[in-house]
Amino acid sequence: PLPLPRRYFYTKTIDVTLASVKCIHNMASDYGVTAVRDHCDRLFYKLLPQDPSFRHQLELYNYAEAVEDPLLKEVCLEYLAWNCQAFMQSLAWPEVTAEELDTLLQRSDLAVPSELSLYRALERWLQTRGRGDAADLLLSRIRF
Repeated sequence: PLPLPRRYFYTKTIDVTLASVKCIHNMASDYGVTAVRDHCDRLFYKLLPQDPSFRHQLELYNYAEAVEDPLLKEVCLEYLAWNCQAFMQSLAWPEVTAEELDTLLQRSDLAVPSELSLYRALERWLQTRGRGDAADLLLSRIRF
């Protein structure tokens, strides 16, 4: 394949991937170009479904916290909430931190078949992560 500048010159198209948008977003954040950063946030929303493992979504959520981008953070949380049933069954589920899980469980837009399925997923998470200080708080977020 042609390098990006030549490919764009000849075809007037570029391939947009999570990695390329993240790179542009990072530069926009570093240089304070909020309009470009906000546009990248909207692109992320369209690109998030590309990763069925949910690892990129978690990585982007952590990145959003690091660069203090509330819009990107909300985009990631919304995606995780709306796809919560698949997320709970993914290999990335045990990788979620207690703080991230607490934030997710407080949302009213979680798409789960029932609170019981959410409870079971939380129990699996607690078994893999250990019943630490956050267990009672997380369990109290289940709305039976």
